[in-house]
Amino acid sequence: MKRPPGLRTVLFLVAMVLIIVPLVALTMLRVPESELIRRTQSELIAQGAVVAAAYRVELGQSVDDGRITPVTPALDLADEPIHPPIGTPNPSHAPMSAETRVAGARLDRVLQLANRITLAGIRIVDTNGTIVASTSADVGASLADREEVVGALSGATSSLLRQRQTDYMRPPLDSPSRGTNVRVFVAIPVINDGVVLGAVALSRTPISLTKALYQHRANLMIAAGAAVALALGLAFIAALVVIRPVEALVAQTTRIAAGDVDALEPLDNPGTSEIARLSDSFVAMATTLNARGEYLATFASNVSHAFKTPLTSIRGSVELLRDHLPDMTPGERHRFFDILERDGERMERLVQRLLELARADVMRPGKGRVDVPAILERLADRYRAEGLPVTLQHGEGVRHVRMSEEVLESIVCNLLDNARMHAGARSPVTLSTRPAAADVQVIVADDGPGVPEAVADKIFEPFYTTARDSGGSGLGLAIVRALVAGHGGRLALCENRKGFTLTIPA
Repeated sequence: MKRPPGLRTVLFLVAMVLIIVPLVALTMLRVPESELIRRTQSELIAQGAVVAAAYRVELGQSVDDGRITPVTPALDLADEPIHPPIGTPNPSHAPMSAETRVAGARLDRVLQLANRITLAGIRIVDTNGTIVASTSADVGASLADREEVVGALSGATSSLLRQRQTDYMRPPLDSPSRGTNVRVFVAIPVINDGVVLGAVALSRTPISLTKALYQHRANLMIAAGAAVALALGLAFIAALVVIRPVEALVAQTTRIAAGDVDALEPLDNPGTSEIARLSDSFVAMATTLNARGEYLATFASNVSHAFKTPLTSIRGSVELLRDHLPDMTPGERHRFFDILERDGERMERLVQRLLELARADVMRPGKGRVDVPAILERLADRYRAEGLPVTLQHGEGVRHVRMSEEVLESIVCNLLDNARMHAGARSPVTLSTRPAAADVQVIVADDGPGVPEAVADKIFEPFYTTARDSGGSGLGLAIVRALVAGHGGRLALCENRKGFTLTIPA
């Protein structure tokens, strides 16, 4: 089976993805290309404004109303339509005035010289759209059919994108030529005192994204190195905060699996609250499993010991009956059969008790609720009929607890049987109840000698009993404690150790 990648590798890859994804998203949205196009648009607007001012001066119009009317570049590849390419301008049939002809002739050479530096195509048109000055040999042609020129002659600066037509192959990255497949077109009106005198139409191909990246390759390499270093730094920090505690937790589990009980401690430096909770939960689980394992080992030993005495007695009786049955008197045979019957009944009681303990260990509270005084009164009547004097004392406000009727009866019956066995069949027993915050307490007290202080901590352990000779199995109190604990309650000795206090959630 192929081994999965380590957590360090995963964290490094995640960090790299978090750095690369925004760049990919920006590229898919064509944000860098749009920025290059807007930069070209801004440059053309600036050049066009200068040419428009020069043309207005050449026409002898220099009225200035003092208004500031900046033009913001806003072309965007994400939502801007790209118009089809256009051919050479058609000849113009509109007459050209003498003053526009003279002004155009004066600026024509200026435009051609500027074109060598800016690489922008610049044309000045009159109010009819006829070219009066140009960086190309097309003076006298018409641009009246072009959308951006129509917009400029109406008094508004217009910009758009068109597909670029070129017969040249893609230029090298260090070439001044541009490898973009679109071209930016801008038209700026020439206005004097609110009257449109013409327009300046400009166009240029923006620099390609590849060439822009190549021009900034040194800075990009530094940025890429910084990104990788950042990813490595994040992975290193994650290793300190996450991976080391995880590795410590793995080492801890290995020690626990090997039986090292000293490893049952939470991590000293968990790094994060989640790993701290995981460590605490794991230690709690391992402690519970360890305790359960010890409990099962002790339980198995106690079961073996509990069954060993009656089994030995049964086996001995069977051997004596097999070897000496013809020679025995009827009284002897009857005595041995009584031993077999008594030990068989004892084993049957042990099996029944063990089944009750197993069910009690997995008991959980249900949705049922039981009337405590009613159950206690019924049980008191039953035990009185059997000769055990039981007195009832109910506290005010005590009614229901979150427990089934069968479970509460089993608990109280076990405690009453325990009192009858240890205090005596005729010893008075008091059943009393009282409220305790959100709980109900049931006290089963007797007038017997009480539990010796030396064994007070052992009486709830399975199979521990001081009345084995009288038939005690040592499982009654263990069953009661398991049932009570399964319902979120508590079982404890009374302060005088002559009875028990049962606390059950109301």
